[in-house]
Amino acid sequence: MMNIHFNFLFLQCKRSKEKIDLTSQISFFYGQISSGKSSIAKLIDYCLGGEVEKTPAINKELISATLDLVIGDYQVILERTYETNKIQCTWMNDLGEQATVLAPVIPEDKAIWSDNIFSLSDLLFYLLGKSPIKIASNQNIDEAALNRLSFRNFMWYCYLDQQHLDSSFFRLEDTMRKRNSRAIQKYILKFSSEKLTELEEEYIKTKEERSAKTVTVSELKQFLKKVGYDSISEIEKDIKNTHTELEKNKVEKKKMEGGYLMETHSSDQTRAEIQNLTRKIDEITEALSDLQRTLEDQVSLRAELITSKFKLARTETVVNILSGVDFENCPSCGSSLKDKFTEPDHCKLCNSDLKNNEVNTSENAEIIRLDLDSRIKDIDDSILNHKKSVSRQQKQLTTLTERKSFFEIRLAEELKNYESIFLSNIRNIDRNVATLQERIKGYQKLKEFPSEIKKLEENIDLLILKEAGLRRDIEEERANLKLADQLIKDLENTFLETLKTIGLPGIKDEDAVIINRVTWEPMIIDKEDEQGNWNFHNAGSLGKKTLFNVCFMLSIHIVASRHKLELPNFMIIDTPMKNIDKEVNEIIFKRFFDYLYIIAEGELDNTQIIIIDNVFIAPNNKNLSFYSRFMTPDNDQNPPLISYYRGS
Repeated sequence: MMNIHFNFLFLQCKRSKEKIDLTSQISFFYGQISSGKSSIAKLIDYCLGGEVEKTPAINKELISATLDLVIGDYQVILERTYETNKIQCTWMNDLGEQATVLAPVIPEDKAIWSDNIFSLSDLLFYLLGKSPIKIASNQNIDEAALNRLSFRNFMWYCYLDQQHLDSSFFRLEDTMRKRNSRAIQKYILKFSSEKLTELEEEYIKTKEERSAKTVTVSELKQFLKKVGYDSISEIEKDIKNTHTELEKNKVEKKKMEGGYLMETHSSDQTRAEIQNLTRKIDEITEALSDLQRTLEDQVSLRAELITSKFKLARTETVVNILSGVDFENCPSCGSSLKDKFTEPDHCKLCNSDLKNNEVNTSENAEIIRLDLDSRIKDIDDSILNHKKSVSRQQKQLTTLTERKSFFEIRLAEELKNYESIFLSNIRNIDRNVATLQERIKGYQKLKEFPSEIKKLEENIDLLILKEAGLRRDIEEERANLKLADQLIKDLENTFLETLKTIGLPGIKDEDAVIINRVTWEPMIIDKEDEQGNWNFHNAGSLGKKTLFNVCFMLSIHIVASRHKLELPNFMIIDTPMKNIDKEVNEIIFKRFFDYLYIIAEGELDNTQIIIIDNVFIAPNNKNLSFYSRFMTPDNDQNPPLISYYRGS
């Protein structure tokens, strides 16, 4: 049994914090419309991952809702801020172990707790001491997929909300919900056990693994056949031949590399000639540079000698012009020479002996002129000789340079022709070597295929044996599920008894109830007239459909409590007398609530019941754990859910 007990519901509003007492076994909320009665049930469901109706009061005033409850062995607090999809879950057990986590309503990719808890639903199952529940979608396990059920699926059998109370209880209007609704009934009534689910899950995984490996073996065999191999020996033969060819190519490469040095010696004479020419060119270039420097020096000296000759001529002219001139004033400083004492036959300016100076000056000038002419002639001859030498050296340098260029071009052609052939051959061999090496690697991988195929086939044989064993275990477990038939029959009888006790119109003492094992819909069987058979869909009035659904939920909880089946032990029924007029159907009202209070003391003594209705009927037994609250939309003595709110 899934033990869940509500303690309190807290609503944090903008101007108050409301506390709703849920500690009693039966909590009865009744009163006038628009007082927030239905919102209590919806907010409990909201804290358990459901949705809440956005009434004006809720939409304007609610900030968060908190549900204080017991789940399994844990004290739990569920806190949900309004209009969010995550719930803060905090729990603690008697040993003081505690934790808190933010749980999403919709599962996320990353686990929020442990390794397999991804949502609030998974966490609730965890607190109940259960793993997430999976059930095969049909009885043909060869084709069945496993459905992961949510805690929300169980809520269909624990919470009947007013809006959908007179519509399909079995969720037939939605394919996915219909399948999950059936799966829940099968799980509750042990038509599918956890052990059976595990066996079916293991069987499906084993079958999928075997199928995948069988396909792999088939593909490997087809591939080997396509490339022309049937055995390892054939592959090893090709590996040996390829190795032989590879060694031949390696030897050929070494021979070519050795021959390269020998072949390139044919160009050594050309290289030597280029080196000899280079040395001569360097020598001539250096000599030519020396000649040009000497020639420049001699041209410069000749210019200086010619300049000296002009200076000598000008000096002699000046002497002839100024000779015998009687200076009264010094031509340099302008001082008067009249008062200056000068010896006879001496110059008034420099005091030189004029007698000796006349002869020496004229003779010296002639001697110097002759010497300058002689030296200029010698330098001219030397310059001419040097120019001839420079010309010869330049011609020789040009010849050597052209010859060197010829040999360099010749050497480049020789090396180019040889290296082009050599490199081409080397590249071809390298390509062959690389191809052969890759081919050997490929053969090595192919060599593993037959042994891998053998391993896979051995594994497939083991999986076939495992499948057979699992199928046998599944059949044995199904044989052990005879209890399921007894539980279903008990539910059929209990449902019929509930309908009779309440006095649902159209039920006769001789009628029977049959639950279809395929659709899982209960059918009322008229033993006297087959045309009188009916179910929820053709029950008639909405009030009758409402009672049909309410009685079925009561019945399945009675059977679950009686046999300790896996169903949350609480019921929330919002307006069980919906569409039923109390004045006209007073007997049905009284019978329903009397029956509810009786089973609450009896077989549902461990089941918490929350009732919401417009009319209140008190229990006869004053010792029953019972709480009631009358609610109005505008009376301070009996305030609405949000005590200060008085409508918009």
